[in-house]
Amino acid sequence: AGVRLPLATTAAGRAFLAATPEQEREHLLAALADKYGDEWAAMKASLDASFEEFRQHGFCLSLGDWDRNVMAAGVPLHLADGSIMALTCGGPSFQLSENTLRSSLAQQLDMLARDIESLGA
Repeated sequence: AGVRLPLATTAAGRAFLAATPEQEREHLLAALADKYGDEWAAMKASLDASFEEFRQHGFCLSLGDWDRNVMAAGVPLHLADGSIMALTCGGPSFQLSENTLRSSLAQQLDMLARDIESLGA
């Protein structure tokens, strides 16, 4: 509780952005572009790849992008009141591989989010 995470480089931020309606997402991306300046082009390319991953698989990954020692998966959680949150699962890169995230944990995280959403319907 009380931790603030960057939108552009964390699995939670990427999952939130991927699920945000397009007009709101574009507003947020414009604010991020202003914030990151010269770094934005590379960051935007990474976000676009993450959004495509979300479209194909339902989750976003951060593979050392936020902290080089942290691997994480994130999925959006749509609440009954229409708000969006994110669920994440991650760990130190020496214990958690990209393959484990992709092939197991991210998919289980997505199923958990859908189960939680069904309880609020």
